[in-house]
Amino acid sequence: MMKRRDALKALGAAAGTAGMALLQVAATAPAPTRGPTFVVPKMENRSYDHS
Repeated sequence: MMKRRDALKALGAAAGTAGMALLQVAATAPAPTRGPTFVVPKMENRSYDHS
């Protein structure tokens, strides 16, 4: 009969192996492409906004 501690070790090892496999698949997948990002700085006109 398997002890609880040994079963948890085996389960943890299996989960770690599966997690590492998913990380390797994600690392080899191409990055999604996006268009350029534009940032437009604006200043508020305090004399107009708070008259």
